[in-house]
Amino acid sequence: KIVNEKTARAFALRSGFDIYALRIGNVIEPHEYSLFPKWFADPGFRKRIAWSYVDARDLGQITLRAIEKDGLG
Repeated sequence: KIVNEKTARAFALRSGFDIYALRIGNVIEPHEYSLFPKWFADPGFRKRIAWSYVDARDLGQITLRAIEKDGLG
């Protein structure tokens, strides 16, 4: 993570481009929210990444904003 951030910063400083590092790990689609009780009942089912998720709609919005907007970082 740190190496990627430092590399991105170096490229940004050298090129003037905005570079965004999106750490996408566990995308949940709207229809999957109804499955949460099952996952909580059996924590081993999603043991690897049960503690963190991103809604697919939110991911779509941040990706679109990163593409369309200059000067964010």
